[in-house]
Amino acid sequence: MLSPADHQLARDLAHYRAIIIMDERADAYPAYAYGDRRKRPLRWVSDKSFRNLSSFGGLEAGARGYCVTESFLRRLKAGDNHARQHRDMEEREIYIEGGVKRPVRVNAGMTAFDRLCRRKKSGGEALLSTAQQEAGRRFMNDYARAGHTQVATQNYMSAGEDKTGYSGGAEDAHIRRLDAETRFEAAKSAIGEGLDKAVLAICCHDHRLEQIERAEKWANGTGLTLLKMGLTRLVKHYGTQAGRRF
Repeated sequence: MLSPADHQLARDLAHYRAIIIMDERADAYPAYAYGDRRKRPLRWVSDKSFRNLSSFGGLEAGARGYCVTESFLRRLKAGDNHARQHRDMEEREIYIEGGVKRPVRVNAGMTAFDRLCRRKKSGGEALLSTAQQEAGRRFMNDYARAGHTQVATQNYMSAGEDKTGYSGGAEDAHIRRLDAETRFEAAKSAIGEGLDKAVLAICCHDHRLEQIERAEKWANGTGLTLLKMGLTRLVKHYGTQAGRRF
């Protein structure tokens, strides 16, 4: 859930058309009003707030840095509160057992992976560890940046770090896509053949666990087991274990 503080931060950034300059070595990033770096930063955006806004599709990458997305700005102007972020329902058709399509209402603001990240075990512990969640999102980020089909309705092009160091023009954008593709393929190899099927289905293709289990004729519960095993390998690959910078 987007906190009231982050909601207000987004309003401030949008009002002044601020540009956030991200530096992976820092814990907070300067946001310049109208992108004017000659003046003092309008706000300093913490890494946590940056990620929170990104996870809600609130930020997008541009030639000069990150700014509030137009779709998120429209929701702010319409007076949406933070609770409504989880109620962006839309009609979709999904395939159920037997190859039959039926319409369902789903939360368009959340992916299948987001919903798994919110789930708890019977004892109240998160179904996926923080390190697994971060590793999954890193994988999703590079999938999107490499130019593959967008993950659901979220804008993962704007989430996490873009470590290429390029910032301008079509040529740099092409190089960023190539770099992202290289990172994505390396991560996919680290997951390993077999396990990558579950991670790709959930994180990148927005399939539910039940869908991939039916498609692959896996036993109930197998999808989650394979997903967690694949994410654990990504944790090692990315170094997202708590206490380590990545």
